Amino acid sequence: MSGTTSGTILLWHIVSGGFVDAAIAAVILAMAITLPRTATAVGVVVGIVAAVQVYFALTFGAPATWSLLAYRSAVDPHLLEARTVAVTVGAVVVVVVAAILLRRVSVRAVGVAVAAVFVLGVVGRIVDDGRAAQLGLSRSPLLALLPSIASSAADDDSFDGFDADVVYDEARRAPVQVLPVRPKHIVLFISESTASRFVDATTMPTLTALADDHGLRFDDHVAESPVSIKALFSLLCGLPPLPEAELESAAIPRIDCGSLPETLTSSGFDAGLFHGGYFAFTDKLAFFNERGFSTLVDGENVRDRDARWHNGWGVDDRAIVDEALAFLDARPDRTAPSFVVVVPLIPHYEYFLPPDAPRPFGTRTLIDRYKNGLRFADDVLLRLVDGYKARGLYDSSLFVVVGDHGEAFDEHPRNRLHGGFVFEENLRAPLIFHSARALPAGGQISHRPSAHANIAATILDFVDVTPHSTTAALTAIAGHSLIATDFAPTPTVHFTSYPDRRIAWRGPRLKLVADDDGATLFDVVSDPHEQHPIDDAVTAARLRRRAERVLAQRTTALRAAPIVDDGWLVRVARAANVPLVPTRVFNMVRPCIPFATSASDDVVITLPILDPPARSIGIGIDATSLQQRRGHAHAVITGTDGVVVELDVDSVFDSSSRVARVAPQSSLTVTIAPSPKAPTGCLWVTP
Repeated sequence: MSGTTSGTILLWHIVSGGFVDAAIAAVILAMAITLPRTATAVGVVVGIVAAVQVYFALTFGAPATWSLLAYRSAVDPHLLEARTVAVTVGAVVVVVVAAILLRRVSVRAVGVAVAAVFVLGVVGRIVDDGRAAQLGLSRSPLLALLPSIASSAADDDSFDGFDADVVYDEARRAPVQVLPVRPKHIVLFISESTASRFVDATTMPTLTALADDHGLRFDDHVAESPVSIKALFSLLCGLPPLPEAELESAAIPRIDCGSLPETLTSSGFDAGLFHGGYFAFTDKLAFFNERGFSTLVDGENVRDRDARWHNGWGVDDRAIVDEALAFLDARPDRTAPSFVVVVPLIPHYEYFLPPDAPRPFGTRTLIDRYKNGLRFADDVLLRLVDGYKARGLYDSSLFVVVGDHGEAFDEHPRNRLHGGFVFEENLRAPLIFHSARALPAGGQISHRPSAHANIAATILDFVDVTPHSTTAALTAIAGHSLIATDFAPTPTVHFTSYPDRRIAWRGPRLKLVADDDGATLFDVVSDPHEQHPIDDAVTAARLRRRAERVLAQRTTALRAAPIVDDGWLVRVARAANVPLVPTRVFNMVRPCIPFATSASDDVVITLPILDPPARSIGIGIDATSLQQRRGHAHAVITGTDGVVVELDVDSVFDSSSRVARVAPQSSLTVTIAPSPKAPTGCLWVTP
């Protein structure tokens, strides 16, 4: 586009951007002189539309447009600027007053003038919709309803919001080689805070060896959101996460997503989940419970927790590997297929390690400490692989190793850890499949773009299990198998909101990063570290609209999805007629049954109906009693066969909660002994 033309279009926007609605008002006023009835009708219609649009904009952050209404969701709530509203309203008042004062001026002259301004604004919107968005024209309550030619041609080609004009080259679509052997055992190892750029033979030798022999590595894998609980949701449900600040474990914990463990257990697999952290962080059990896992172990209910290194974040990951291997040994039918999910704690900021863990990279810098954590995670993986080999399960197993998200070290200003931004360092994580029989010798590297939502479908494809059917809306946003011959690469859309809302659109070459302050475009092929923004406001605005539409579609599909039922603990509390209250215990907020001890009398809580049976029980002093040093509480838990377990907690941080695993119990009675300072707390049970 020539400089003269660009300048002319910019002038149109400057003239019309804040005064379009004023021009419409002036046109109606001019019509009133010669066509009063028509003007009245038009004015009523325009007034109603404007009123509705203003209400919609104030409620959802932007006026309704045809494309927005088609997706049944609001776009970025920060797109509406208060100054745009103020200027528009002020302009309407000024033009109306001026028209009244200038009634003696030729009606034709007034009509031509205001019509010209209006036409210039419309033409400007049609020719250069991207710049219209920048200058506020697209936020006009009335013109927002005008479909843009650019928007229609480029953005509305499909409901899923992806683009028919985005082309991936042959290398990004090339097939992968998978042998016609179905693994019998599946291991999903979800490595904490593992950025793909740090994975090599020095830092993670075990993982590298798995990739290099009978391995399949995807070198362009990303997390849809750099937040752990959202990554876990995507990995187990095969869906992108909810693009909102609210976590899935609070917003949609009982979503009927046809999850990976439920699908596999319905096909005869035994399933167990083993987490080095604590389920209570982000209330993971609200989602994990009753998903097909017969065993759920975390840093609180590891059997020999007191003998293991542990801290406020979790327990030594070697302990949970031992629990996973014990799960394999304890199965009634050890020949049955199995699905084991291991979610280690390390490396987690501040990159702490057990005292006896090796530190080959030293401790001089934060990155050195982080790389020590990666090596420890690699050793944990080796412990797991060796355990499968010792049990004769290795050859018939499929190992899937994936990082839940990346990790940042100031590659961009203020970008540390992972959850705050959507740059490559936050999103890129390793993804490696390894199978001694299902994958050929040597290592394959696939350039197919992949995301967490693809992994569940890929695992099911490996073992030839059909995914459970879900709603059409969920199917439309679900991930597809990465080993399918008809796999079609598509752009990925990303979201985070910690602490600020940020989104990204990521295609084969271009990547958009956007937040409340604006949008930045990068060429991640020539500029993989995203250090040199591209000056192309039109493309940036177009990609931002596409990203917002995809995110809106995901929100609608996930929020409207059917639920399985109420959570297990919710049903227990209802059956026992006791409250269930989120309470801070041991630095974690968890839903639990509150109690207040007495200085003289026992406190008795009866849980009569536990279906399925309870397999663990916990008790804790709450944060208030902990801070006030109110002392200890002693609980005796009895079941159908008498005393099951006794638990003691006190007002020392590390011993302020206790969890015990028990034989399956269909009913429980908890008796809390008198305590002089009457501490308060709560108890919880899990199936």
